[in-house]
Amino acid sequence: MTRFVNLPRIFLLSFLLVLLVLPKGYGYAGEDLIVEAETLIQDAIISYKRLDSYQATLARQYPGKHSKQDEIFMRFEKPFVIYMHWTTGSSRGLQILYSDRHFEDKILSRPGGFLFNFIPIVPLAKDDPRILSQEEHPIETAGIGYFLEDFTQDFVKAKSTNQVKVVSLEATEVDGEEAQRLEVLFDEPGIDYPRVSVAFSKKHNLPVEIRLY
Repeated sequence: MTRFVNLPRIFLLSFLLVLLVLPKGYGYAGEDLIVEAETLIQDAIISYKRLDSYQATLARQYPGKHSKQDEIFMRFEKPFVIYMHWTTGSSRGLQILYSDRHFEDKILSRPGGFLFNFIPIVPLAKDDPRILSQEEHPIETAGIGYFLEDFTQDFVKAKSTNQVKVVSLEATEVDGEEAQRLEVLFDEPGIDYPRVSVAFSKKHNLPVEIRLY
């Protein structure tokens, strides 16, 4: 049986979009900071490889005058089984389950609401509009593993072209857990989120808070 590892809550504020006016070509914020940042990221990757599974709470914030937030409980098991349950927001009660190469490669979905407990679970294609209305990114990109891989690639590429800046690297605390917060700015074309803030746990090196702008 796969052992389930309980990690502190992880916040992915992937819909908090901030418009930034940034100069071209940031340059390094000191070679020491770059080296420290790379070490934090690599330590996180090593720790993630040791995991069999984890759970997290995703918090989505939507910008605007009447800002709202959704919270989603997520459980992930390797190689790729993901379960998500919307606990707040307009989709409260919605549940989805996806297991790579199972269920005919479809996402099993159950809408929220008491009455839906009495109807069968609905298998949906990954590009079904009902799925895309909740998840604009492919289901395969969900989870810490994909984030770490993508973040590492962006960081390495932007460093090679002198288009990344380490804004800050400092001690912080997330839900009572000591961590190191790394915040970087990218000026590399094609990057979805030019500003990334990640708090890495001092205990297990994994992200305990991720903010994407």
